[in-house]
Amino acid sequence: KDDDKGKAGDSKSKAKSDGDAKKGFTIQCGAYAKESEARKRAKDLADDAKKAGLPAPEVKRQTGRDGKKLWVVTIGSFKSRADGKKALAKLKVDHAEVLPITG
Repeated sequence: KDDDKGKAGDSKSKAKSDGDAKKGFTIQCGAYAKESEARKRAKDLADDAKKAGLPAPEVKRQTGRDGKKLWVVTIGSFKSRADGKKALAKLKVDHAEVLPITG
């Protein structure tokens, strides 16, 4: 019976994470405390994004888990994680991942 409860909890967790993705997915290329560092990263990625047929990187202000301000560099908006991963493969950059769009 304990195993059944664990499985039910897991499916609820998965459903919650799937619910977070209702807005789609994006490629996150970094999160910085300083806006200037985020803008530099976005500028450095602009040519790579263009070559991959993706929109220009965007810098957005977000609040981190600790409540501090972060500047996040993202590229694109995708309907599914799989679409985001395909785009990320074309982008060919280090230190980037596909994440659900929040906020």
